[in-house]
Amino acid sequence: MTLIPRSSVLALVVLAGCTTTVYRTVPLPIPARPVLTPVTASALQCLAPETYATIVNRERGYKTWGLELEAVIKANNAKAKP
Repeated sequence: MTLIPRSSVLALVVLAGCTTTVYRTVPLPIPARPVLTPVTASALQCLAPETYATIVNRERGYKTWGLELEAVIKANNAKAKP
């Protein structure tokens, strides 16, 4: 059996401790916005006011969420290196 010299083991430990990880930011595609089916006011007349408010708030939340995600992607793409 061959023994590895201590100096080789020490050199390996020192070199392994000096490595760094480099993260590379790549551009992300911005997905196309979906085409939403319009809803007429007459179709919503049968809803209770609380239900209507819930739907409006939910739709606003989705829109805000989508715009925030788009802003994050654009910020990432501004930092990305080609």
